[in-house]
Amino acid sequence: METKSVQMAPGGIFYLEGGEGENLLFLHGAFATSEAYIPLLDLLAKHYHVVAPVHPGHGKSFIIPHEWKLENYISFYEDFLAEISFPPKILIGHSFGGTLALLLAARKVGERAIVMDSPGLPYAISLKQYLSVIDEERKDILAKRKDLAQLGEAAKVVRSVVQSVLFHSESLMRITTFGSKYNIAAKLKNIWIPVDLFWGSDDRLVPVGMGKRIHAEIPASHFTVLPDRGHNYSVTDPQFTYEIIMKTINE
Repeated sequence: METKSVQMAPGGIFYLEGGEGENLLFLHGAFATSEAYIPLLDLLAKHYHVVAPVHPGHGKSFIIPHEWKLENYISFYEDFLAEISFPPKILIGHSFGGTLALLLAARKVGERAIVMDSPGLPYAISLKQYLSVIDEERKDILAKRKDLAQLGEAAKVVRSVVQSVLFHSESLMRITTFGSKYNIAAKLKNIWIPVDLFWGSDDRLVPVGMGKRIHAEIPASHFTVLPDRGHNYSVTDPQFTYEIIMKTINE
């Protein structure tokens, strides 16, 4: 994957790009950046032309204004996709990136969406619980990367999180605070493209019940629970995630 950047009206945004074929837009989760998903992106780039932006308010991308809301991300991404002439056919999003993918789908962007463990409807989790689970997931990522002898990739994950926290602590705190309060139910009913929802059975950050509720709101959705998986399997097990994505697309 090649690192690129483009200057937009609100500021500069960085993104990864690679591969050939149909256009696939990958949207990463909060706190990390698309760099944390490079092993998965490299696999997808064997079949698709992949673009994976670093969200505004994350990594090296621009600092977002205090008043930014979900709608601002979506309007920005519509402008970004037009700027780089990249109409995506497939949308893939993990966690916060999945929320954005659903909102883009509701605006008639893309022809298919694959969403993994994403918030979108209100649920009960305290800020203390949220931060505790994030810390546990971070340790799990590092442990599994070490087991896989992928210390270089683990370093990229840590670096992407550190960059976001150092440069965007305020915007990340807003996502942490308001993520459990998102309510995009009205938007979900406007999605008519096929949507595949995947959820780790052991996800403690965005529980599996969220996936069931989102599934009930989207007319053309399919819901799959992944046994013995937590929230970050797309980072900790890219091969597994790649296989379920490809199987889903090829069905």
